[in-house]
Amino acid sequence: TDYLANCDLSDEEKQLNDYNASDYEIYKQNYDQTSESAISYYGSSLVLETNTEVKHYFTYDSTKISFEDIVYTCTDSSGNDYAENIEIKKWGENGFYIKLKNIPPHFYSKRLTVTVSAGGEEQCSLSFTPVSYFYSVLNAYPEDDGVHDSLRNVVKAYYQYGLEANVYQANSSN
Repeated sequence: TDYLANCDLSDEEKQLNDYNASDYEIYKQNYDQTSESAISYYGSSLVLETNTEVKHYFTYDSTKISFEDIVYTCTDSSGNDYAENIEIKKWGENGFYIKLKNIPPHFYSKRLTVTVSAGGEEQCSLSFTPVSYFYSVLNAYPEDDGVHDSLRNVVKAYYQYGLEANVYQANSSN
């Protein structure tokens, strides 16, 4: 903490780009559920620790299905299976979350679709990118307001980091 990575930058150089949610609707997550679904989407969270994780929370009607009946698939936009980096955990009495773990920075804008089934029937699907949270925050808090500025800055830095990681990944594979 005595010598931060950006300590040699001017205040102007430390400023993050400003983003408008309307310019980034491509990152908006899309949720669909069947009319008879016993499962409902509750919300998502972004976990920024050593490795980036995204958690999607769901609730279910325990009179129709049990947690043990719930299965999921996860594919990218090309149809490739991504389930090896996912785990499902019970959450509360009638809830669960699906956690995508170990998401590399150059993968932040990649679209994935989680499909949840129970009893052999598809219940719902959630299409998202790891930066869907970025879009959600900018949409909910379009301007610095003195209350949510830190959250806005974190997601802007997260998005910028993903962009730079994509450039690095592209250059290192050449």
